[in-house]
Formats: sequence, C-alpha cells, structure tokens
Amino acid sequence: MPPLAEQLPLLRKLWPTPLVCRWNLHPVHGPYGYADAEKKYSPYDRIHDPEPALHAELAQLANTFAAHGQPVYIAISNHAEGCAPLTVRSLARAMVAETEN
Repeated sequence: MPPLAEQLPLLRKLWPTPLVCRWNLHPVHGPYGYADAEKKYSPYDRIHDPEPALHAELAQLANTFAAHGQPVYIAISNHAEGCAPLTVRSLARAMVAETEN
C-alpha cells in the first residue's frame, strides 16, 4: 500500500465513511518483508522501529473522523514496529496529545 498521505485523497472522496485502517508492516522491510520482520521483531516484546510521524498522522486522521461522528477502527500488527500492544498505547497517547494541541 502507498504511504498514508498518498491514500488521503481517496478517503476524502469517500467521506463521510468510517475509518478502517490496518497497519501490517513497517516500510523498512519493503512490500515483501513479512518474514524478515518476523525474524527481527520476535518475540514481539518491544518497539524496534518507531514511526512517530505515522503515529501523528494516524492520530490526526482518527481524531478527525471521530470528531465528525464516524467510527474509527485501527488494527496494528506486531510487524508494524515490533510490538502491537506498545504501538497501540503509543498511538493512543498521540491521539490524546493531538486533541490537546
């Protein structure tokens, strides 16, 4: 999939609609690097490749959809940064911070 910023024009054309997002794989692994990510990130107990800019983008997008009454669904794989629960926590913090700005 293209980066989030490149997908936004399509989202705007579909508006209003729920936000459904799946973050599967960190771009550092390329489009076919799922097995490489699995080797690098296992046992999935910490963040290996943080993506704070993407957290900020997703937080702003999710908050915008929610503010307009649209449902928001974001699924995050361990292969996104190395530990999905920690990525979810970081994204939640980014969402709170974004609303406080």
